[in-house]
Amino acid sequence: VLPSLGLSNTLGCVARASIDLTLCLADQVCQKEAAAFRALKGSTDGAAAGARFEGVQACLAKWAAANE
Repeated sequence: VLPSLGLSNTLGCVARASIDLTLCLADQVCQKEAAAFRALKGSTDGAAAGARFEGVQACLAKWAAANE
């Protein structure tokens, strides 16, 4: 599907799209967590970024469970 849209189907492209989609939703329903993750833009602290992204994912999972 991705090549037919003119997009590269490399792992990096797919990973980036997944992160972008997650953050797009988080910007609406998990603003605090999304802002904390975005605050690390430009940082080289991968551990902190990973921990904050896990916070985003946990918040979204909680939101999804509450809205089933």
